Amino acid sequence: MNVREAVKDKAQYKDIVAYFQELDTLSTDQMVLLIDTIEVMSEEIFEHYKALQRIFKAAVSEILKRRDQEGGFSFLTDSQKGQLSYALRKGAPFMASGIALDMSSRSIFCARFMAFCIFSVAFSAPSLR
Repeated sequence: MNVREAVKDKAQYKDIVAYFQELDTLSTDQMVLLIDTIEVMSEEIFEHYKALQRIFKAAVSEILKRRDQEGGFSFLTDSQKGQLSYALRKGAPFMASGIALDMSSRSIFCARFMAFCIFSVAFSAPSLR
């Protein structure tokens, strides 16, 4: 499936969700594709939008669990670390805000602050310095 093309058609959102759900474990490449898809996806079909966010959160959670088990991100290549960093920067606001629907300036500030905190904690391991 060409997700980058499919996301342009709201009728294919269900197929996009199914595509990502069928992946056993998301690679960092797939995480980048997922977060880019979420970014351009219309929120009008909220259940699909939210389903992709849950998939992303689960993938990040698995990577962070592995980081905790291994004491760092040494299991990732430099390229994968860059992809993960990109995905976390783009995805952290909705992860931190619990998907803030009221995007007032206050909630945007809170989401960005929480994104910064998540990003800082996630990449505080010495292996990423």
